[in-house]
Amino acid sequence: RDNVAVEIATVPANTGEDFVLKVREAFSDLMKHVPEGHELAILPSAKFDEDQLDHEEAKAFGCDPDYDVWTLDQNVPPFAEDTAMRSCGAHIHVGFVEGS
Repeated sequence: RDNVAVEIATVPANTGEDFVLKVREAFSDLMKHVPEGHELAILPSAKFDEDQLDHEEAKAFGCDPDYDVWTLDQNVPPFAEDTAMRSCGAHIHVGFVEGS
């Protein structure tokens, strides 16, 4: 979980085509957990009613911990003036095997 957003992870992929396949599989698996009568909304931001934010994770902003890629220092968690607004984005973790 990531605030009110859904977070998915895939097993490592070796090619672009393999990556796309694994992301599609992850979304397919995710959809199996969406309760009947609910739907996922792919939006950059949304406003929520207070009763929808009655969970500690819904009150946290930013990744924990979150680091600056240039300085490697830990970033200060963001502050939201509009407590009903939630936003999200996406990122990809890229890695390699030492010596490959």
